[in-house]
Amino acid sequence: MIRQVIVARRSDFSSALPDGSAAKTDSSGDEELFLKVNALLRKLLGNYTGPLSILGIPLLDWQVQLTDTPRELPVLEQLVISIGIPDLEGIPDLDGLNEFRKAVEDANNTARDQGKPEPFFGVGADLHLAESEYFCPANVDQILFGDRNAAALLTRSGGLAQRGLTGRGVNIVVIDQGFDAAMVRNFGGGFVNGTVWPGTTTRGHGLMLVRNIVDAAPDATFYDVPLIPPRISNVTGFIGSALHVFYQLKLLIEFLRQLSIPPWDGPWVLVNAWSIFDRSTEAPPGDYTERPGHPLNAVVDATVDDLIDIVFAAGNCGQFCPDRRCGKRDIGPGSSIFGANSHPRVLTTGAVRTDARWLGNSSQGHGQLLLSRWKPDLCAPSSFREVGDASLGNLDGAFVGNTGSPYVASTGTSAACGLAAGIVAAIRSGWDQRILHPDDLKQALNDNARKTEGPGWNERLGHGIIDVEATLLALESNA
Repeated sequence: MIRQVIVARRSDFSSALPDGSAAKTDSSGDEELFLKVNALLRKLLGNYTGPLSILGIPLLDWQVQLTDTPRELPVLEQLVISIGIPDLEGIPDLDGLNEFRKAVEDANNTARDQGKPEPFFGVGADLHLAESEYFCPANVDQILFGDRNAAALLTRSGGLAQRGLTGRGVNIVVIDQGFDAAMVRNFGGGFVNGTVWPGTTTRGHGLMLVRNIVDAAPDATFYDVPLIPPRISNVTGFIGSALHVFYQLKLLIEFLRQLSIPPWDGPWVLVNAWSIFDRSTEAPPGDYTERPGHPLNAVVDATVDDLIDIVFAAGNCGQFCPDRRCGKRDIGPGSSIFGANSHPRVLTTGAVRTDARWLGNSSQGHGQLLLSRWKPDLCAPSSFREVGDASLGNLDGAFVGNTGSPYVASTGTSAACGLAAGIVAAIRSGWDQRILHPDDLKQALNDNARKTEGPGWNERLGHGIIDVEATLLALESNA
């Protein structure tokens, strides 16, 4: 089956969608609702009769849940619909895909000719997403190298707290697997995803990510968006859900900022430690992973225009130690950083050990030609243990993952992404996004990264290893 995601006007489907904003907790009634949406979609497509089925509508799964809820929240106009085009005798129906996309284009052209709003905002491939977390030691005693203090020494992040830059007044949205609200000082709520409520996930990848963000920005306000675990009836493929989340976040942040209530009126940072591992099911090839016009890549661009910092992990498909989920052709230099992770306006973070040696599972540049070739942007430490922990995996700590998971320690580009995001948030408590644009902060971090493997950008380290002290000195001299 070829999976696609289409963005339509919500108002065109109001007769089919249920009233109320509560997220669904089960799949009861989905079949009847999907049939109604299918009929309305085909009508908008000029009574399209080609093969098509509705796989999911993320709007049904998600609900905003803030700890301090303002007046009635604005309604999102974009409706994201995941659809499937069935195979023909086990072979992907590329003719059916082309016919469907032509119908979308024709529907928009007809509306424009008639002076009406276009019914569709965009269409693109729908792909699997996965957390960027993995380690593959040669021996059991090589899982970790150094501890959290060593990581801080490498990034020279001690100057943040000395300057009072602790993330106070900054909002950090963690778009991952969920985390425990008890592990942060200031919890602001987040999004409900089916039965998964924000701040209620007590183990796993999201906890590892958060503890690395907190390391530099302990006084920030944290929001939980548990994107990775779908409700039981959800379809495979997460681009549709990620797209809905970004649309919802963009609208919500714009609304909250207008209220002029702290911390909502302060800086916002979106943290994403997930990536694309296998492009084999992408149709057409490169549609999301290489095309700036894909709806998710476009909304990322618009979100940065709204003065919001976005941090992504590079991924874990480096040539020497790739994640087992990486596609055979999606490994190594130039073939392992895709889509929003390769977007020119996000900070894409690779991974090094605490002794500055590059980790062989960290995805390598160049990035994608039509997005940004210069990915990753920089690297941050990973594969380290907690201070004072003699064990190789923090076996008795509050952050131990579920049995068999690799989340017992700070590993993969996820850990590096968390450290980088915490540094960005801490800096933001001194330089507001209206004063220092997200593009300019990203440039400052790249320009002042520590060059350990030559003077220029390279495919492993990007512009170098994140150097907090050098960046702060540069920002202070330009203030």
